[in-house]
Amino acid sequence: MIGLTRQAEIAIDILVLCARPQSNAPRTTRFVAELAGATKDHAAQVVAKLTRHGYLKGTRGRAGGICLARPADTMIVGDVLRLIEPSLAVEPGDSKGSAARDAVLRAAIGSFVSIFDSFTVADLVCDPLTGKIACLGCDLHTIVRNGRDASRLRRHLQHTPLPATGADKAALQAA
Repeated sequence: MIGLTRQAEIAIDILVLCARPQSNAPRTTRFVAELAGATKDHAAQVVAKLTRHGYLKGTRGRAGGICLARPADTMIVGDVLRLIEPSLAVEPGDSKGSAARDAVLRAAIGSFVSIFDSFTVADLVCDPLTGKIACLGCDLHTIVRNGRDASRLRRHLQHTPLPATGADKAALQAA
């Protein structure tokens, strides 16, 4: 079965935690590990990899910590998963099986990861005013809950994130 490893889940959790609006101040690895439900050592491995590849930047010392190295809306979730989970980047001939099975495996993995390519880390950050995840303003939640196929899911991924301005947020609260 195709799925995400715990390490991939931790990586996405850490990036989302660092992308939250109050994230101007660096956060410690221990703090994000706790919120992600991981051990400090496991989170430190993930943080090191994300830092080496330009997703996070770290500062040592008493006032140090980690924060995003670039805007969250430029971080494609599928790219993060391929970095953390190399098995999701199956290349022709990687498998020891038949060519037909390899082709089906590549297609399945490609389809699985392509859904994540439609989202950025910013899409997964919860809006502090509404408590909603920006990308779930579309019908994605209903589609997934009802178990519809991936092709219908892809059509609905043309979502519009929640407004980012204060005036738009105030209008949302009033509605």
